[in-house]
Amino acid sequence: MNKITEMTKTVQLVKADAYGVATTYNGTADASGIGIDVSAYNEALIILNSGTAAGTNTVTLLSTNDNTAVASAATAITDAAFTVVTSANDDAVQVARVNIGADKKYLIVSSAVADDACDFGVVAVLNKAQSVPTAGNTVVFDV
Repeated sequence: MNKITEMTKTVQLVKADAYGVATTYNGTADASGIGIDVSAYNEALIILNSGTAAGTNTVTLLSTNDNTAVASAATAITDAAFTVVTSANDDAVQVARVNIGADKKYLIVSSAVADDACDFGVVAVLNKAQSVPTAGNTVVFDV
């Protein structure tokens, strides 16, 4: 039987940090080449970890088959938006699952922070590797 570390890969989409008022893509300004290649997997678990939100944070998932275009040109994944983070629901984790198909070769997180800074980070656990075993994770311990 395969270990979970052989079937999954964990990737950081947005580094945990305090983000000021702006729209960012995977935690950076709009740019090309910032999508995360997910083509070797069949699904992704996306985890939004929100810290203190002085403003609001609207986080959505985008996908593209062409990682050479700017991130803002990527297509929003239907029904793949997290609950807007505010001071009333911050310091929480939101989890979402996305089927990865031929139309989703690269994933991008769009975050629109408004009014004031928000602390957050986003990771993806890519699951159901198309070939096993995968060398996707550096395991700190295996007990």
